[in-house]
Order: sequence, then C-alpha cells, then structure tokens
Amino acid sequence: MQKSQDKLRSRLPLLTFLLLVLQPCLDVLGFWQTDLQLPDALLPVLRFFCFLVFILAVVIVSRRKKRFILLAVVMLAYFAGHFWAISRPGVLNLLEDIKEQLRALMLLPLVLSFVCAIEENPRVFLALKRGLLANLLLIGCVMLISTLTGTDPHTYSGKQTGVLGWFLWPNGQCAILCVLSVIALTAVCVRFPGKPLPMLCAGLICFGMLYSLGTRISFAAIPAIGAALFICLLLSDRRLFPSALSVLLIALLFTALYPLSPMAKSQELTAQNAAVKQERIAAAVAPYGVPADARRTDDPRALAAAYRYGLQGLVDRFGLETVREQYDDSLDQSEIFGSRKMKIVFNELLIQENGVPSRLFGLEVSRMRQQTQFYDFYLDDWIDMDEVYSVENDFHGLFFSGGLFLLILIGGTLLYIGLQALFVLIRDPKTVFRPEWVGFAGAFCFVLVTSVFTSALLRQTNGLVYVAAVLAGLRHLTLSRSADKAGR
Repeated sequence: MQKSQDKLRSRLPLLTFLLLVLQPCLDVLGFWQTDLQLPDALLPVLRFFCFLVFILAVVIVSRRKKRFILLAVVMLAYFAGHFWAISRPGVLNLLEDIKEQLRALMLLPLVLSFVCAIEENPRVFLALKRGLLANLLLIGCVMLISTLTGTDPHTYSGKQTGVLGWFLWPNGQCAILCVLSVIALTAVCVRFPGKPLPMLCAGLICFGMLYSLGTRISFAAIPAIGAALFICLLLSDRRLFPSALSVLLIALLFTALYPLSPMAKSQELTAQNAAVKQERIAAAVAPYGVPADARRTDDPRALAAAYRYGLQGLVDRFGLETVREQYDDSLDQSEIFGSRKMKIVFNELLIQENGVPSRLFGLEVSRMRQQTQFYDFYLDDWIDMDEVYSVENDFHGLFFSGGLFLLILIGGTLLYIGLQALFVLIRDPKTVFRPEWVGFAGAFCFVLVTSVFTSALLRQTNGLVYVAAVLAGLRHLTLSRSADKAGR
C-alpha cells in the first residue's frame, strides 16, 4: 500500500501538468462541439472527470485527509441549505441547478488538492508553473491559427472586432490571458535575469495577445502590467533594471497603438450604437409628448414604449411600476440597454420575493430566465428569446446562485490566502518579495479584478483551474520563503 502511494505521489507533477494543459484543449473542443456533432454533455463530463481523477489522486496520497473530510462536510451542509431554499418556491430544473452549484463549489476541492499536492511533492509547483506557461503558448497558437485560417469568431462577433481564437467566452479568455501573462513575464525574468532580449520577446507575445483580444480589461492590463512589473522588479532587485525597462517599453508601445487597436474600433462602434439606441428611444416616446432630449419621464405609457426595447423581460416578470422604481423613470439608453444592471436588478427582485432562505443559500438557476422579446440592433429586428439573467460579475453571481453561504466560502478562501501573503510580505518583505512571488501575486490581483467586473473565472469550469493554481502557487511561495528564512 505504501509503495503504491509513493508511486502515485511521484506522479503528481505529471497529473498536475496534464490537468492544466487539458483545459485549453477542452475549450477548443467545446468551440467545435457543434460542428463535430458531439453530445452537449460530453465536454462538462470530460472536464469534471479530469478534476475528479486529480482530486482522488491527491486524497489517496495526502497525509492530511481530515482537510478533505472537513471540506466535504461543509459542502454537504451548503447543498442541504441550498436545496431547502430552492424547494420553498418549487424546483424547476434540479439537474441544471446541481451543475451550476458544482461549477462554483469545485474551486474549493481544487485549491485544497493543489495545496496538498505541493505539500506531498514539491516538484508539483514546478509542474504547475510549466503547465501555466504551456497554456499561454497553446492559447497563442490557437489565436494565430484561427486568424490565418479565417475561422476566428472574433471577440465581439456583432462588431467583427478582436481576435478570440477557438474559444467561447471572451471574458474568460481575457481573465486567463491576464493571469498567464503576468506569471509568464516574471518567469522569463527569473530564467534570464537582467537580460532585455528575452523580456522583449515575452512582452511582445503576452501584450500582443492582450492587445489583439480587444476587450477593455485586456487593453487596460497592458499598461498596468508594464508599470507594476517595472516598479516591482526594481524593488525586488535593482540588477533587474534591463528586464524591467524592457517590459515597460513594450507595454508603452502597445498602449501608444491604441488608435489602431481592436478595442478602439469596438469603442467607436459602441458609441455609434449608443446614439442609434437613444434615437430609437426618443422615437418611441415622441407620440406621448416627451421631448427627444428628455432623460426621464413620469408618463407610464412612454416608459412602457421605451422599456420594450431593453427591459421587457423585467417588465413582464415584475411589472412596470417595479421597474420604474428601480430605474427612476430613466430614458437613458445606457440604463435601458445596460445588461449588467438589468441582470443585477432582476436577481435582486427575485431575492426579495423569496426572502431570507434565498439570501442565505441562493436562487435556483432556472428562475434566472424569462421568455421575452429582444430588439437586435445589428439585425434591426425583434427576436423572441429565453433571456438568461445570469449576472456579469462573479461576486454578485456567487451571491445570487449560492447566497451568503457560498459567497463567504469562496470569498473567504480568496481573502485568507491573499491576507496571508500580505501579512508575510509586510513582516518580511526582503525574503518574500521576489519576481516569482510578484508574478503569482499579480495573477491573484487579476483574479480579483476580473471577478469584480466580469463573469470570467470563479463560475467557469475552465477558469476555476487557473484560480486554484494561482492560489496554491501564491500560498506555496509565501510560506516556503518564510519557512526557509525561519530554518536559517
């Protein structure tokens, strides 16, 4: 038995590397799933099978199995509370809700598994880094091949802007590229200390991918990473000035090319669409005597006509008076067509309807849907659709789908590891503040930022692996360096 465990323990680095590099491969498979006529259940089953194999392997070899038992008890308690909450108004689709809950909860066993795997075999951390770097290259190759073959779906398909590659979720790819880029740049700095040419090449690759993706966050990440690494690398070791300067110059170059960027084109088209939307609203309320430049009105007939374009699902579900109150009788197109606010309002009203149990343990995901009519400005036509009101940022999403309990579980995990790293840094900055630690700390910051502004990582099964790897890597670097100094 012991020999089998030792053999499996020695294989943990390989399992870690395979788990990571399989993620972009499964993402590409998901993109081509329809064309290949594969069953819809295949991709999530394959992904969860990979998770399960890795977690079970770590549980078998771990010397601290009580951690997993405690986590299982906590997760079962959450499931019991959640199913109690969703059963009160009646369950619509239990299977769909279970899948949604597993997507969010899977982060916890993944983080624990990565942490325990590194404790059992320190070479796991090296495999983890190599897996993350390999994924960056894999994603870059996919983006390049899709562009050369004319099969790129574009980040914004309606505007035909941005290079997405054979991936389905632009927000998810944005977050993943931000996380991988900062880790890759610091890894190159560690591998080639003080040498500008490798950093220039790495900067061109990382920032080029972020630039081509064309989202606001991906573009903002370029100067943010450049400036942050320039400062942090110099603070950690002044001999790294050539590397720090190289990454800063490349970041400034791509920032200066903003007028030619996909994001600039996207923002221009967004501004044009905003003007068209405001004109359409003005035309809708004109028969009721509302001036074209009005941004509010108390005429319910005018509001009903205006809200039909962007908020009809809310009106159908909760009534015009409730929607008027939430939107303060607004006629501003940014309010009426703002999907982020619309989805938050929809779920907040659902939470109010269902009371305290939903605040504690969340809503059933099927209740976040509403059959409605949607006006597509690109097609210039009305479309009947089943609108999904799943919110566009992770922390709101965790609260609405899992209540305070799930938000505390996930948020508490992030907060614990983040504060642990911060406290050790404050106590002993000279020991901890090294380029490799900076890379994982920067990746952790991007996890937080993208989770606040997008639904990118914490509720996407492909994103969870990256979050878990970053948390485990940051914890390992923080505690190992602190322990090394204590040993000396």
